[in-house]
Amino acid sequence: MKQQKWIIWIICGAILFGAGFWYTKGQDPVTKESNFQASVSESSAPAGDTSKPVNTDSSEIAVFICGAVKHPGVYRFSESVRICDVIASAGGLTKKADTNAVNQARFVQDGEQIEIPRRSKTAKDQPCAESDAQTASATSSDKISLNKATKEQLLSLPGIGESKANAIVAYRTEHGSFQKIEDIMNISGIKNGVFDKIKNKITI
Repeated sequence: MKQQKWIIWIICGAILFGAGFWYTKGQDPVTKESNFQASVSESSAPAGDTSKPVNTDSSEIAVFICGAVKHPGVYRFSESVRICDVIASAGGLTKKADTNAVNQARFVQDGEQIEIPRRSKTAKDQPCAESDAQTASATSSDKISLNKATKEQLLSLPGIGESKANAIVAYRTEHGSFQKIEDIMNISGIKNGVFDKIKNKITI
């Protein structure tokens, strides 16, 4: 009787051992290897790594235009543009714009402010070549116009040398027309002493 029990236990153990062996052997080694590689790859990926591309495009520029344009505001461009392009984006110039006060062919810089000045009541539209060639005056006198005079005409004023004449021309290009003759003192090197010498010889 005892011998039969031992035989039964031996048979049961053999069955359990065989079932475990065949279960282990039945797994696909390729699948296990793939799962292992995927697990290793995932664990080795750096924390914070994402699949989204990083935008490295820094060529966009923003320009603020105001004054005598139809739609003043900030405009963005994907590449370098000229003042005339910014004016076009702002709807164009108004009828009161002083078209000769700003160099529309100049390239603009990121963050720049462009102000298009308005014509004074006595100003008249003239081609650039003609306005630069003539001796401009607001009255019948021989006064020099700060807004129209050439460099050579400015040099005829007392106390105005070549560097100050260049500064006056540059001021008109960057800031627009002078609104009053006193504005000339905004230029470095031209203060009350020089202004007193030329105030009766200049006009806007």
